[in-house]
Amino acid sequence: MQGEQGMGKTALLDTFLGKVHYHELTVLRARCVRMGRVVERFLPLLKTRVRSCGESYGRLIIDRQNHFAPTWLY
Repeated sequence: MQGEQGMGKTALLDTFLGKVHYHELTVLRARCVRMGRVVERFLPLLKTRVRSCGESYGRLIIDRQNHFAPTWLY
């Protein structure tokens, strides 16, 4: 999603995630990061992945990552 700050994007996501109850679903959330003029579109995703690998379910994420996209582990 994109749009102006304060228009309710996060609230919409929070409402949706509050209604989803599926035990095999893992949701990774990341926020937009501004680094001056440099644009790295995957930086929030990569930072979230690194953080989630340290959680109790981290081994599962690493194993799946290794299976589907092993180069991202580097």
